[in-house]
Amino acid sequence: MKKTLRTTCTLLALCIFSLSAAACRKVSENEPLRPSVTPDTSADTTPSVPTSGLNTPSVSITSAPLPTPTPELPEQFDGISFIEYEDTVSISKTDYSGTLSIPETIHEKTVTAIESNAFEGCQKLTKVILPDSIQRIGVGAFSNCKNLAQITLSQSLQKIGVGAFAGTSLTEILLPEGLTSIASFTFENCRKLSLITIPKGVVSIGESAFANCSSLSVIYLPATVTKISDRAFCTGCFTELVFLGTPEEFEQIEKAPLWCDEKLTVTYW
Repeated sequence: MKKTLRTTCTLLALCIFSLSAAACRKVSENEPLRPSVTPDTSADTTPSVPTSGLNTPSVSITSAPLPTPTPELPEQFDGISFIEYEDTVSISKTDYSGTLSIPETIHEKTVTAIESNAFEGCQKLTKVILPDSIQRIGVGAFSNCKNLAQITLSQSLQKIGVGAFAGTSLTEILLPEGLTSIASFTFENCRKLSLITIPKGVVSIGESAFANCSSLSVIYLPATVTKISDRAFCTGCFTELVFLGTPEEFEQIEKAPLWCDEKLTVTYW
């Protein structure tokens, strides 16, 4: 009896297990497919790295400078070549003869400068008149104009370039008050130069500025001068320098070892 009951229970358990498995298989077959899920990569999953204590170089970003406007090609005005800028005009390379009178304005723009070597070697140029608008004379602007005997400078002139009047036939020149220096070789080999006025306010005399100015017998030097370079007054220059100050002020001037000839005498006024 007990054996028959045990067998019956076993068969019943197997039937229940089979029915449960069949039911699960049927549910699995009828279940809809789940859509595939693409992982979200928009979020930054990179682990943060602490920056405290690290020597990270600082990077400064600066904007590039704007390019300088390129001037137009030289033009001609009454036989004078010039370069026109946005607001001003400068006189450029010109072959001129006789008397040159530069206008104050060209095309309603102010003439402010004589470019470097603008009239270099103009053998027939004899006289120059500059307007008071001129502020700068470039390097060698009138150099080797062998027949240039007279020039009227601008009263607004602030700078004269190296060798601007070297090798000319200037006999006298009046430098304006606005100048603060006389550049190197400015009047070198001006053998006919006999009179020059150096204005108060000039602080330096450049190398060979008056070298070989053999017609100069005397020059007056203002007390504002603080530096005199090599050969500024030498090789056939004048024999007397009148300093418009005290001997003590003259001694304080920084002088190059070969600033003058040994025969030069200095007097004070």
